[in-house]
Amino acid sequence: MRNIQGVIFGGVFLIATCFIVDAQACSTASWDGGSSGAVLVGSPSSTPRYSQLCGLSVNGTGHVQDNSASDSRIIVRFYVQVSLGDTGAVDLFEAYGDEAGVSPIFKVTYDADADNFIFDATDAPGGSSFTIAAKSGWNLVELDWDSGGDFVAWVNEDTTAEPQPTPAGPVDAGTGTVESIRLGAPNGFGDFSGSNLYYDAYESHRTTPVGALLIGDADDSQIVDIFDAVEQLDEIHSIDLGVGQPDCDESGGVIDIFDVVCVLDIIHSN
Repeated sequence: MRNIQGVIFGGVFLIATCFIVDAQACSTASWDGGSSGAVLVGSPSSTPRYSQLCGLSVNGTGHVQDNSASDSRIIVRFYVQVSLGDTGAVDLFEAYGDEAGVSPIFKVTYDADADNFIFDATDAPGGSSFTIAAKSGWNLVELDWDSGGDFVAWVNEDTTAEPQPTPAGPVDAGTGTVESIRLGAPNGFGDFSGSNLYYDAYESHRTTPVGALLIGDADDSQIVDIFDAVEQLDEIHSIDLGVGQPDCDESGGVIDIFDVVCVLDIIHSN
């Protein structure tokens, strides 16, 4: 457990000074706006996860919602697996100026045809949009939307790096107040059919960056060492589950020997 208020989602502590939800179990019950549609949380046997013991699965439609904010700035980080094997586009995250979901402000969309993420604030007065390339497996997505200011994002980059896109710099965020957010497939799956989206490690802040989790830290010790490889081997042999980030190669599949090799490579490079 980290030491500040937060959201716990899929067994992962999620720092949230604006969206405050509380549940340790593999459940979506503590999102105060509830869940809608086929939203499932489960163990690695049924749902891939990036960190700790559970992840969020959306099959065809559905989302979790939180209504506990009234913010002119929101910084959001989540991990999403976007290997849908289809064409078209699907909205992954949306922020609204109300709790009913009828007044959108900005959203994050995955476009399978271009294999990129679209960060779109054009629903906010004066807002703009931009795109960033995606990759297979797990993607780290972080955004910073500041009403009347800038809209910036990082994809598969820690927030210690310059926000993308560069060198174009930030775009206009537009104006508005975020009253609720939805994570999942808030507008349905569109042209996608028979596919799943997987999410994990959602965090939201008001003023400070969230940043990436430590890749390969399978035992959640905040360092990558030989004990992480041991933790991965325990999971491979069905002895125990890695409580940190055992999916070192971020493939989005089961933990295997390639993840162990990934950890050993990190150790040897340090």
